[in-house]
Amino acid sequence: MNEEGYLFSSIPYSTGWVFYDNGKNIPSEKSDIAFTSVYLSEGSHHITMYYLTPGLLPGLYVTIFSLLIWIVVFQKHRKYS
Repeated sequence: MNEEGYLFSSIPYSTGWVFYDNGKNIPSEKSDIAFTSVYLSEGSHHITMYYLTPGLLPGLYVTIFSLLIWIVVFQKHRKYS
């Protein structure tokens, strides 16, 4: 970049996006009501973006825990039937 400014992306804004500039985590911002942008300084940049659906990991943990409970209850019910 010849001067500092924002890199605008047409990706819809979500808290699940994580941006890295030359390996350093940089904050993303909501821009133009629904899109994502990041502020960059003057100079050369290598931008990497990752997405993880918000709530995915807690939901996965609850699902696994629930399945384990269901298996234990099913096995005990089958044992006494």
